[in-house]
Order: sequence, then structure tokens, then C-alpha cells
Amino acid sequence: MFHSFATDRTNRGPSMRNHLAALFGVWLGLAMPPAVFASIWSAEHDDLARVEKSGRVQIAFIADVQTLSPTSDGGTWLTAANGLWSLSRDGEVRAHIDFVNRGFGGVFRANAAAYDGSVWTSSDVALLLHFAMNGPLEHGTTLSAPAAALATDLDQSVWVITNGELVHFSSDGKWLETRSLHFAADELAVALAIDALRGRVWIATTQGIYQLASRAESTASPVTSLRGETAALAIDPMSGIVLAIVDGVLVALDDAGKRLPAFDLRVEESEQPLALLHDA
Repeated sequence: MFHSFATDRTNRGPSMRNHLAALFGVWLGLAMPPAVFASIWSAEHDDLARVEKSGRVQIAFIADVQTLSPTSDGGTWLTAANGLWSLSRDGEVRAHIDFVNRGFGGVFRANAAAYDGSVWTSSDVALLLHFAMNGPLEHGTTLSAPAAALATDLDQSVWVITNGELVHFSSDGKWLETRSLHFAADELAVALAIDALRGRVWIATTQGIYQLASRAESTASPVTSLRGETAALAIDPMSGIVLAIVDGVLVALDDAGKRLPAFDLRVEESEQPLALLHDA
């Protein structure tokens, strides 16, 4: 089992964009052969690379990469200062969407869909957009506020946290449901993860980790699994084990939310976690 997280040291400034890492791993373990479903991408400054056992493979130079969301074919979607990009495994540009010039605002979040290489994105003007792998806009809707977190499900639907609510849209962009999260006014969502096999939604906030049955009644409130300031969240969709960085410590919860024996791993005070990755 492999656990990894990317951090940003405070002496690099406030942008937290100098080092990012993304891993496509067990999410498609049931559908993809083992040789295919491990592709690690990293971005440092303007240097984008794919990481393999033999070392880093230089791919491209794209300015100010902010987030990476790898696809099932070994490629990746990425957000950068000049918009949204889709790259093949070899670095070929499959699509570049200039959000500002197209009136979409600034790209804010991006999460690749599990099977078809498409991507769900949100913008800072509260748009939720779904793009095909080669760039065409497939669906779009307006949210009540910019998305604080978003995650795709195995059925290609998307879950979004916006304005203190969890909103679910189908794969074709139709609204399905909205649930109030009943968070405190000063509590902010940090990350969202979907356990499709067990029908659970996991939510990380600045005050704790919560779970909610994805097929529960819309009035059901999230159940608190752990209290503490959470900086990152990841899930192993095979076992349902949740990994999180809570109060600077890497912790694990089983699929029922019970804390497992602690890892002997603590984030240094001078570092800020950016991402948490899980490869079973």
C-alpha cells in the first residue's frame, strides 16, 4: 500500500502552487488492467512531468499549473492561469479551454470522470461545466455560489458543495437533489470523496470529517466521523478506507468511520498539505 501527499513549504510564498502531485490509481482498478491504471503526474513551477519508475519524463511547459486530475488512459486534465487543458499520456494537447475569453470566469476546480476522460469543472463565477476529453462543452449550469469542492461518481454523475449545500447532478447535467449540510457559519468545506461501492459521500472541512449515505433521504444530516482541522482527503474505493490529514497528522478511517491505528507521520509546521493520494 502506498500513501503520498504533496506539501508546500511556507517560505515559497502564499500561492501553494509550486509543487503539486496527482495520482490515478485504484479508482478504476475493477475496470482497467494493472499495467494501465497507474499514472503519476507532477508539476513544479512551469515544469510538467509524468513520473515513472525510471524517473521523471518531461512533458510540457505550462505556466502556473494549479490542479491535476489524471484520466483513465494515462493522460491528465489540468487547470492553469490560462485556463483548462487536456493532455494525452505523451503530453499532446487534446484540448485547451480559455475560460476567461469564453466568458466562463476563472477555472476553480476540476475532476476527471472515471471512464470517458471527460471532466467536470467549476469556475469562480459559480458555473459548473462538463467538457468532453477533446474539449467540447457537453453540459453547463449555474450554481448558487462557487463550488468549495466537487467529486465525480462511478456513474459519471457529479457531487458539488456550494453555499453550504451538497448538490448532485446526473451525468447529463440534470439536477438530482440538494441537501443542506448544516455546517457552522465559520466551517468551510475542503474536500469531497465518493465511495460508490458502499454508497457513501465523505466530506472534509476545516473542523472535521463527515460521512453521508449517497442514497439517504435529502433531509439526512452528515454524521461526524472525526473532529479536527482537515487539510486533505482521499479514499481507497476498493476497501473504503479513508485517509486524511487532520491537525497535521495522517489518519485512517475504516468504511464505517472508525479510526484505525495511527500512522507515525506528521506534517511539519512549515509545510501546508496540498493533496493526499492513495494507491492500493
